[in-house]
Amino acid sequence: MNKYEVIGIQGEGAYGVVLKCRNKETGELVAVKKFKGDGENEMDRKTTLREVKILKTVNHINIVNLIEAFKRRNRLYLVFEFCDKNMLEILEESGSGIDSEDVRFYIWQLCRALDHCHRNGIIHRDIKPENLLVCKNGELKLCDFGFARFVSNKGDYTEYVATRWYRSPELLLSTSNYTTSVDIWAIGCIMGELTDGQPMFPGESEIDQLNVIMKVMGNLTDEQKSLYSRNSAFSEFKLPLFEQQSGNSNKQSQSSLLKPETLDRKYFGKMSRRALHFMKSLIKMDPSDRLTAEQCLRHPYFEGLEQANPDLMHTISRNVPVDNDRPQAKGRGRDVEIEKEKERMKQIEIERQKQKQIEIEFEQENERRKLIERERLKKIEIEIENENQRQIEGSKEELNI
Repeated sequence: MNKYEVIGIQGEGAYGVVLKCRNKETGELVAVKKFKGDGENEMDRKTTLREVKILKTVNHINIVNLIEAFKRRNRLYLVFEFCDKNMLEILEESGSGIDSEDVRFYIWQLCRALDHCHRNGIIHRDIKPENLLVCKNGELKLCDFGFARFVSNKGDYTEYVATRWYRSPELLLSTSNYTTSVDIWAIGCIMGELTDGQPMFPGESEIDQLNVIMKVMGNLTDEQKSLYSRNSAFSEFKLPLFEQQSGNSNKQSQSSLLKPETLDRKYFGKMSRRALHFMKSLIKMDPSDRLTAEQCLRHPYFEGLEQANPDLMHTISRNVPVDNDRPQAKGRGRDVEIEKEKERMKQIEIERQKQKQIEIEFEQENERRKLIERERLKKIEIEIENENQRQIEGSKEELNI
């Protein structure tokens, strides 16, 4: 650490501490991640070495740059480029979300970072606001690859990963057979939180997290229901049943079922139709229905951003393909689906306008009724006052007698 002057503490976690430092020779600000322990714990050692290996694999403007790694007194130090804030701090400052164009710019950069990771066969598995660094120029940097893993042919990964609010249903159900689509779900959660300042699915436990998701999204898939029934941690809890969102279901049979809020209602009036369509393409209960990171970048929601930000396009991609055995959505079919979804969104907008007019008329009628009620109460008050006055006058006359 003789090379660096410690300025202060940037952050702390279970792994150790992140120090804000200055390179004594160049004056460059850096973030130094100092790990706890002496590295003798086998699990910690493997995790740390894997993080270093992954960080050396990736090279992208939207992924925090690892400058160097070294050991001092059996402690490992990782030196990163310095960023001023993380996304959690920005959310806390804004309180009620950030500007829609800023949301679009940040989510685009996050998609670019994850596209690079996934192309290089890496699942991040811990996408959350704290792990999104933001520099003064607005550049977003994905960081903290402590939970990241290389894609496996077997798809057999650790069950417990990701901060609860950003976990996809398959992670909550403790499956170890998941894909890069868990990162895509997390992008959608981040997008919703940036929009209104509130976590999209703020569950207080694993079972509550599932319930919160289902209240918005509806039923689990058949495969997820099977996982749920086999998980002993959920044995005491019965799954709620929701109305189907599509198909010609029997209305009478659905009359006793719960009605999910849906993303359309949850974010009504908070984002553009194009933004909502994009987010809905990420937040899908079935992992195979979610867009890939590459498909995300082709979505109309990001139209014009590449041309407007040429400085962000000088990326060095190693172009290591992701495991071809993992389920991939078909590109051409997905494009057709996007067109169909655009048409459906037009119909939704028409319905929204109708609903808005109904709400206006209802509000007007409600105000008219309130006015009538106020006038009626005022008359009653006058009559009561007059009656009280008569009684007072009568009492005075009786006393005079």
